[in-house]
Amino acid sequence: MGEKGFQLFPEAASSIAGQVDALYAYMVLVSAFFTLLIAFLVVFLAIKYRRKNDIIPKPVDEHSVGGMVLEIVWSIIPLGLSLIMFAWGASIFFTESRPPADAMEIFVVGKQWMWKVQHNEGAREINELHIPVNRDIRLTLTSEDVIHDFAVPAFRTKTDVLPGRYTTEWFRPTKVGQYHLFCMEYCGTKHSGMIGTVYVMNEADYDAWLGAGSGEGSVPGAAFEEHLMQIAFELANDLADRGLGAVQPLGGTGEAFFFGYCEKGLEMMNIHKAGAPTFSAYCTTISRFYRFKKNNKFDLWLQIRENKDISEG
Repeated sequence: MGEKGFQLFPEAASSIAGQVDALYAYMVLVSAFFTLLIAFLVVFLAIKYRRKNDIIPKPVDEHSVGGMVLEIVWSIIPLGLSLIMFAWGASIFFTESRPPADAMEIFVVGKQWMWKVQHNEGAREINELHIPVNRDIRLTLTSEDVIHDFAVPAFRTKTDVLPGRYTTEWFRPTKVGQYHLFCMEYCGTKHSGMIGTVYVMNEADYDAWLGAGSGEGSVPGAAFEEHLMQIAFELANDLADRGLGAVQPLGGTGEAFFFGYCEKGLEMMNIHKAGAPTFSAYCTTISRFYRFKKNNKFDLWLQIRENKDISEG
């Protein structure tokens, strides 16, 4: 995902990408050929058979053998080309609809306006997806609110993410690198900001990332603190959406900013007795995600989750 200059098409970085590109190229070439052919014939025949004052055109024999053959030919050829498109597209569709039985399972939840990712090993991510190269990956997706669409152009895959239902998307990344992740279904005012990054890593690097703890391994240093502040702002938007007003967090950056916001937010939630389950779940998830076990706030999040006065409010 680095600077590569102008690209007409995104990089092909999955096992299915070549097949999709080939079908697309075939459809473009067929469409271009017939567009140019028809345009040429329209102009050529309009000039050749234009009306002339000194020539009386001969009547057309509607039952001529040549006319019938011509009609059959210009019907059969487009039909055959269209059936090739159908069969080719159906083959790709069935391939993309049937993930391999031994594919790595990852769960994804879409929510205005973020992607939440859960690995089977326990690692969790927000707006990021770390996966090993040359491994079949199966995503099980659902939405907490409205219809979203999980799309990675470099993999040539996209799948609707629906509330109340589970959908599946799978791919096999073939190139190490960073690739854009988009929501391709309009989902509200901040739809354009529902983006992320897919990190395709070597097997050894992926195992090291997984063992180091997802958040700390993927967003080190200053970027880690900046990411925390971004999450705090996202939580603030969630509060505002629930009509509880703006929450002013305590001062500081990174960790202090995030925990300060949580303290203020939980205080307000306890007063209003509204929306607490979602908010406390966020706190618990993010705390575990970043493995703040050494921070004395970690126990607080566990207590909040068990606090029936808050969670049932």
